[in-house]
Amino acid sequence: MLETDYPKALFILNPNSGKKKHKKLLREIQDLGDETTIRFSEYAGHSIQIVGEELENYDVFVAVGGDGTVSEIASALSGTGKKLAVYPTGSGNGFAREFGFNRNLNQLMKAIREQKSVACDVLSFNNQKSVNVSGIGFDSAVAVNFAHRKKRGFRNYVVSTLKNIRSFHPIQAVVKTDTEEISGEFFMLTVANTRQFGNNAIISAQSNPTDGQFEVILAYPFPLWMFPQIVLRLFLGKLKPTSYLRIIRSTQPVIISTPENQFHIDGEPTRLNSPVTIQIHPARLLVVDTGRRKF
Repeated sequence: MLETDYPKALFILNPNSGKKKHKKLLREIQDLGDETTIRFSEYAGHSIQIVGEELENYDVFVAVGGDGTVSEIASALSGTGKKLAVYPTGSGNGFAREFGFNRNLNQLMKAIREQKSVACDVLSFNNQKSVNVSGIGFDSAVAVNFAHRKKRGFRNYVVSTLKNIRSFHPIQAVVKTDTEEISGEFFMLTVANTRQFGNNAIISAQSNPTDGQFEVILAYPFPLWMFPQIVLRLFLGKLKPTSYLRIIRSTQPVIISTPENQFHIDGEPTRLNSPVTIQIHPARLLVVDTGRRKF
């Protein structure tokens, strides 16, 4: 293949994610020449605007950041036929881990040049799109706390988790599927398109972002002494249904009604008013195939 035949890639960089890595990365991207261009996202939602402005000019859009940056760019690319790639610099990088993206720029460019892709499902929460893991309850409380911390990284995510575990109160909600209605108190209601929150914390081991279905994990209040055990199983990928945990798989819309409105969409705090209708849109997003994906 001639160099002029390579797909054109736009790197959209979140300057608030992985700052220490940016100088070296910028030099490496610039050394690629006319094959790539860089633009910076300057505020929440700016990545979506950038994609809209550049959609006809590039074949591949590379999200340089964490799951929030990925989610924004993926939502803008959904249904366009243009491809998403990821250079992960965030705290959890759940989506990137599932699709096999890493911080090796040479490997990333090799995958982009091979022009292979995977058709990924996209979820919608009313008018908000999600490609990884979203929900309401304890995980959204942690997301809010983490978003307000001055420093990022896995260590600070752990601090946010520990800070919330003692003070968090279960939420009241009604979950309506096409076959049943479930009401009660929940520790959290998590909706999974992929397996993990990030950092290989696997909440739904059977989730596959290409199978046309999604998983709703209903976590009921449990004794505090069980928390370390649950966390261990989470990171070992061995969470299974128990009296405190139920998993519903669905291809049909699921409706969550709750007096609470603090959700998180792919780890980013988002306010949504009930009822919240969750739907799946199969094979809606093209993702560059790294050859290292975990599904």
